Amino acid sequence: MPQTKQTPTPPVDPVTATGPRPSGPALVRKLGTFASLPPLAIAWLFPSFCMLAFAATRIASKPFRDIAPALGENAGAISCSTSIGPQAERRARALGLSIRTVAKYLPWRSDCFAQALTAQWSCRIFGIASALHFGVAEDEAEGMKAHAWVTAGSVWLTGGRESRKFTPLSCFVRHPRGHGD
Repeated sequence: MPQTKQTPTPPVDPVTATGPRPSGPALVRKLGTFASLPPLAIAWLFPSFCMLAFAATRIASKPFRDIAPALGENAGAISCSTSIGPQAERRARALGLSIRTVAKYLPWRSDCFAQALTAQWSCRIFGIASALHFGVAEDEAEGMKAHAWVTAGSVWLTGGRESRKFTPLSCFVRHPRGHGD
């Protein structure tokens, strides 16, 4: 009977249960991607992680009516925007990149609402005016779908790609501290 040569399977990482960590070209590519991030996006990775965890906990433990008053001024069922300068736009882009990057790798589900809360809190910390939008869309397969996204000026921090499919229900505008708060 001919013998078949078996290749050894790589050990599974007990922490992630996903197999070996990236090595060689894959690791170099990930490090290159990390190094290409703006400095603020890199610095904001851990705070984004903490705020996404807090947002997920808050959403799971409180009804929307308890969260809504802290979202800002309700502008109603319109798609609203804020006006910000070029420096604030650069910061908003970096913050959004950080939040979206962290959300991809979390061990729990970080949906659009948790990302939107985190984006709005981040903008508030950095003194950037932002608008948190809620919208709905009809999907033939899934029925009615809801979505949340945040904009600051012309920057879509979170939920931007999907937001165009949704009809706005409400928009909460949050101005920096000292501007009508």
